[in-house]
Amino acid sequence: MALDVLHYYCDCSSYAGDNKYAVVGGIAVKAHMVDLLNGKVQSLKEGIGMQSEFKWSEYRGGRKKATYEALIDLFYEAIDLHYMHFHAMIVDFDEFDHHKKGRGAPHLSVNKMYYQLMLHEVCRRYGDKWRIVMFPDHGPDSYQIGDYRNGICGQAYKRYTAKPNCLREIHPTASKKVGLLQMTDVIIGAMAAHREDRSVKAVKADLRDYVMAKSPISDLSTDSHRDERQFSIWNFNC
Repeated sequence: MALDVLHYYCDCSSYAGDNKYAVVGGIAVKAHMVDLLNGKVQSLKEGIGMQSEFKWSEYRGGRKKATYEALIDLFYEAIDLHYMHFHAMIVDFDEFDHHKKGRGAPHLSVNKMYYQLMLHEVCRRYGDKWRIVMFPDHGPDSYQIGDYRNGICGQAYKRYTAKPNCLREIHPTASKKVGLLQMTDVIIGAMAAHREDRSVKAVKADLRDYVMAKSPISDLSTDSHRDERQFSIWNFNC
């Protein structure tokens, strides 16, 4: 019997500039639920005539405040209903060796972080029962991850008894086309700011606090239990 398909929509936040902590993470959702959830995100935008994306970096509050909060409510409600799961990895970028394997740069390091996330968080959890399709936000921080697919599959099979070729496809995708990627952007952006205790404008601090008040994990320096499936945080040891 063919395995069901699981989509994983993921993004990275705060790897550029002088930020200390970067977060890579995303939403695992059964393929047949994708249109429903993307439709709900789109409906939130249409409710206020919003043409732009949901983006943490561009949030300014104002008339969009209630809509952004509704997006966050939708995120946690969908997890509570088991429509989707969330898995993220936090990295101290000050400690990350960007040149460990040849000439490096922060955006290339994100590709390596995606490798770790997909192998140890996503394929470990789902690779024995699902055909996984990865949808990272399109950009220089994800253009190399496709080269790592075979390595991820091989290690997942060897270390976690995943099915052969469990990570079937990797499709870097523009976030403007996918509500679930926009949702991921807002959630991990808030988490990165919280983990660093970063100074942000008051409206952004309020949104960050709204995300964290609903989070089942209040201390992001603490890892989730290894077997946690719905909502997990992993602090990667560089």
